[in-house]
Amino acid sequence: MRALKLNQGTLQYHPDFAMPEAAEGEALVRVHYAGICGTDQQLLNGYYEFDGIPGHEFVGEVISASNNDLIGKRIVAEINIACLHCEQCQLGLFSHCQNRQVIGIKNHDGVFAEYVSIPERNLHILPDEISDLEAVLIEPLAAALHILDQYTITRESRILLIGAGKLGQLIAHVIQHDCPSLTVLARQEQVQRLKQQGIHAIFNPEQADFNYDLVIEATGSPSGFQQAIQQVKPKGSIILKSTYAQNLQLNMTRIVVDEITIIGSRCGDFATSIRWLLDNKNALEGVVSEIYPLREFQQAFARNQQPDTFKIVFDLSA
Repeated sequence: MRALKLNQGTLQYHPDFAMPEAAEGEALVRVHYAGICGTDQQLLNGYYEFDGIPGHEFVGEVISASNNDLIGKRIVAEINIACLHCEQCQLGLFSHCQNRQVIGIKNHDGVFAEYVSIPERNLHILPDEISDLEAVLIEPLAAALHILDQYTITRESRILLIGAGKLGQLIAHVIQHDCPSLTVLARQEQVQRLKQQGIHAIFNPEQADFNYDLVIEATGSPSGFQQAIQQVKPKGSIILKSTYAQNLQLNMTRIVVDEITIIGSRCGDFATSIRWLLDNKNALEGVVSEIYPLREFQQAFARNQQPDTFKIVFDLSA
């Protein structure tokens, strides 16, 4: 099969990579589309030592499975593969399993390949109403929606989102539904795109109020965290969506003195994401901005770093 292999920080295209073999309880899935995530970019920058096939945002079709009812179904899949036995699993915190594998990130090959094997328990069958290009967004959309599980947002909430990259723009769509007064601090070239979507966006931090109930940090850069500390009000909250390749330089004084709550935020619930897409039909139309065949991965990753793009996707049938 065709696949991208990450080896010691170098990504290479393999036209004849060995296909995976599905073990008992696993499904062999043919990948239709796979999206490039900020985490994939960070893996290339050394965020985590992973050698293997990256990629975790995808939609595909089950080719073989222990459960015959799954064969032929279009699916997406939870990316955390839990051991089911550790203390966290016994508490139902499967995404925080102490022994977890993570598709395309930790100890399990990902979806930048024509085929992938995944435990059947991780699969979600897709309704016909959701297209493949919508489905490829279910994983990052779930991560965006997870914010609503962690913080009670009202129409009166004063919220600032810092960062309008791939995940940031999904967060903006989600938050705006509950809080139309959302402000997004974005790069200059991203502001106009957001305004065209009816989202209040600014480029200059001095245009912000420096007194927000909640600041969501989604830049992927340590400077974004420093900005969040400056913008949040006393006794306010910061939700961190960024993962950083380098360590943060932290001055904890303001966090302690102003009693600021910091919330880490990672994966979300796929069932919630699927329901949101069904309830908000065409809400993410145009989110997939460019599609590449797998062999053009260098061009795809280069475009992914440009601020004028949104979601870059590989077409595994091309």
